[in-house]
Amino acid sequence: MSTSFGKQAGIELKDEELKEMLKSLQLDDMLDKTGHEMLRDLASDFADIVIHQAECYRSLAGRDTMQRADVVPILEDFFGQRPQSETKT
Repeated sequence: MSTSFGKQAGIELKDEELKEMLKSLQLDDMLDKTGHEMLRDLASDFADIVIHQAECYRSLAGRDTMQRADVVPILEDFFGQRPQSETKT
């Protein structure tokens, strides 16, 4: 599985790798937490996934740092919010 942005950058997460990342979210453990705790934990886990994708892109782009403009398309693709005219397959 990969996002269209990931395909552009040559990044492709294998299904097993993505499944392992999603398993790490441990959603069952969240039933006993408050809304704020759940949101904080989900944000932290999601950040790990985004960082992984961003690091893959950064290394392929040959750059030392990531900028907000680099990460926004990753997030848009992840959530399916990127306008179709901007995506390339």
